[in-house]
Parts: sequence; structure tokens; C-alpha cells
Amino acid sequence: MTIVCGFIVVASTDRVIDRQTFNIARDTMFHRGPDAGDSQFFDQDHVALGHRRLSIIDLTEAGNQPMQQESLWVVFNGEIYNFPALRKELVRLGCHFRSHSDTEVLLHGYRVWGKQLCDHLEGMFAFAIYDQATGKIFLARDHVGQKPLYYVISNGIFVAASEIKAIHSFFGERFALRRESILDFLIFDYVPDPNTWYRDIFSLMPGSFLEVDCVDGVCRSTETIYWSYRPPVEPDRVTEEDALSLIDQEIRRSAPIFSAREEMRTK
Repeated sequence: MTIVCGFIVVASTDRVIDRQTFNIARDTMFHRGPDAGDSQFFDQDHVALGHRRLSIIDLTEAGNQPMQQESLWVVFNGEIYNFPALRKELVRLGCHFRSHSDTEVLLHGYRVWGKQLCDHLEGMFAFAIYDQATGKIFLARDHVGQKPLYYVISNGIFVAASEIKAIHSFFGERFALRRESILDFLIFDYVPDPNTWYRDIFSLMPGSFLEVDCVDGVCRSTETIYWSYRPPVEPDRVTEEDALSLIDQEIRRSAPIFSAREEMRTK
């Protein structure tokens, strides 16, 4: 798994978030993003977004996170491969960009497409979007779960992060071991989602998004599957020549995406 950036999101119903504690938790992921680190606090310090950045596409400060567009804020880990095409489509729909980063595509895309944003994305990603206007948080993970996204809801506090140790750091304690995960690991050689090594800490399922709303002393969350792989009942029979031709088509289709990405990166 390629390590690119890391983020942490906290939302509390009644507890004020301690900024120093939050930033320490954010910086446990310094190795994921040594180029920049920043945090934003909202709703009288009841909501916080933190990010560690590894600069890849837009190398300027315009690509730093948390990134804002009107009432929306985003923190993002990963890479959107088709962002040049999405950017062109969003510009055509009236969006105005201030950076050359793929991160900004998420903000405009969410404003235009809402929950259907993930249906437009090709890439590896985990991100969280906070809407100041509604107080809601939208989190999503890529189709096959290449990028990690862990979360916990405990005593009216929601915490999501790219690494479990950031969650431990924020709470100032380690969660209890989930003993069933030992058996899972011995059988599968890993702990299958949505479980983790720790009780009460979960991994967002691949191809899913999570909506979180912390109001009236309770953090409510709703998880939705936006994509799942279902193999055909009767797979098409292809020759080796046909298979090579299909691979060649996909490589040629991806070439303009990566060349456009490199062009934007060097601007």
C-alpha cells in the first residue's frame, strides 16, 4: 500500500476538543505527510479536521489541506486518477478552481453531485468532507479499499483517521484488543473489514461511504455501499490475443489521464 498523506477528523456532541491533543494525534502520522501539516476547528471547537501532506501533484501551498470551498472543507488521502477529466466537466458546470490539485475536485464534485460523488471517481482514496452549513460529515473509501480509513464512536465522540495510532493518541489510551481478530488473522492472514485488531474501532468497508451527524448528545452514522464487485454468472470467453488487446486499450485510455496529471503537477 502506497503511503500518501494522512488525516484525522473529530466531532463531539458536548466535549470541547483540546487543540494540542488533536494536533499531537495528527502528527503521529508525520511520516505520511512531512511536507505540510495543518488543522481547522469549527463549531466552537466541537469539530476538527487535521491533515499531514505529502505534496505530489500541486506542489504549492494552494494544495494544502484542510481545503475549503464555500461551506465545505475536505481532508484527503490518495490520488484521483481521472481528476483532469472531472475538472474539465466541473468547469463546464460553472465551478472555479484555485489550485491544480485533485483534492479540489472532491470539493466541487461533492457540491455538484452530492452523495453520488464516488460514482464519478477513479483512483485510490479515503476522504472526509465537513459541511459547516449542515454540521454533517461525509467520509468515503475507494472501491477496493486501497486507502485505509478507521473510525470509532465513543461517548458522544466520533473520530476517524488514516491510522489507528492517531485514534489511540487522541483518546490518550489504547482500546481493548478484539480477541476474535487473532483467529481471523490465523485463518486469513489479515483482519477482514470492518473489524480491526481493536474492539470498537472499525474500518470503513471498501466501496462505501459514511454519513455522520453529531447532535443532541448523540453521534449518528449511516454507512452506504456505493460499489461492489459482482462477477458475471457466465464470464466471457476471451483468447490470449483478446486479453492483450483489452489490456492495451486500458493502458492507452489511462495515458492521457497521467500525462494531464503530470502537466498540472509541473505548473
